Amino acid sequence: FAMVVLTPPPSPRALASRALATALGSCVLLSSPDISSLGTSGAPSINLLRPPPANAAFTEEQRLVAETWRTVDKLFVDRTFNNHNDWFDIRQEMVKKKYATQDDAYDAIAKMLTKLDDPYTRFLEPAKYATMVNAATGEVAGVGVELFDRDGECVVSDIQPNAPAKAAGVEVGDVITEADGTTTKGLSIDEVASLLRGTPGTKVGLVVARGSDKSGIDLRVTRAKVAIQGVRSSMVTTSKGTKIGVVKIKSFSGSTAADVSSALDEFSKAPPAAIVLDLRNDAGGLLPGGIDTARLFLAKDKVIVTVTNAKGLEDKTETVKDGRELDTPLFMVVNNKDGLGC
Repeated sequence: FAMVVLTPPPSPRALASRALATALGSCVLLSSPDISSLGTSGAPSINLLRPPPANAAFTEEQRLVAETWRTVDKLFVDRTFNNHNDWFDIRQEMVKKKYATQDDAYDAIAKMLTKLDDPYTRFLEPAKYATMVNAATGEVAGVGVELFDRDGECVVSDIQPNAPAKAAGVEVGDVITEADGTTTKGLSIDEVASLLRGTPGTKVGLVVARGSDKSGIDLRVTRAKVAIQGVRSSMVTTSKGTKIGVVKIKSFSGSTAADVSSALDEFSKAPPAAIVLDLRNDAGGLLPGGIDTARLFLAKDKVIVTVTNAKGLEDKTETVKDGRELDTPLFMVVNNKDGLGC
């Protein structure tokens, strides 16, 4: 898989960009004069590209389309391109098209990548890439909710503590039917989230359906900077008096392993009979954050993850020492829902 990104954030975000590229497997950064310092060590693949020289035969939009195709062609692992024998013909067709605006080129690229039927091969416009980096570094400007798709509905799966959404009356389980005056029907979670994010201090209107009340509740939320609390922990006592330590991981960032380790410190004061890692609706995040978290629970010389590139070369990441928690029974709870914070 491959990810194409336009115009990454400025150099203060270089470290986050590097980690994000590691997490996404292979990331291509286009058109940036100051990213040569982002070199990666141990990342599956990161390519620092410069657009081809100006050519009178092609417009800027056509060159962007051609460069995107070339990047995917180089990095995509399945060399049949999901049984698309016309993959090279697609390039010719795309490059010959005339694009009135850059947005037209963006749309064409997105449609081209859809043909690969690979959710991990995506084209990120500059604003979406910046949002992803912000989320990975632990802060977004928005309303402080997490969303997931439930059969085409945009559902609030969680609300950050002290978030503007909580103060405005948004509740977990609410279905957002309108955001900022736009119906959410037919929109992806990414698209809804982009409507909710914005400049701190600005307001966004929401219409939510709650429980059996489908008529809609109008709410107005003032956007603010929201610190994403990616890890929450608690000690639960069962009906039989058994203590269970529960660690809810909402997304993986550079601080996740340290946050989970802090939770284990708290558990050690009154050791539980078992530990549960709750990964339901996890929004994903940075691969290094997931690797470092896994190290806490694995013995020495265990393979954590293997990344295989388009040439068939494998890059394995293994543990180098015993993790801190090997004796307490460990359980993981997952579902098939991806969350997204905004």
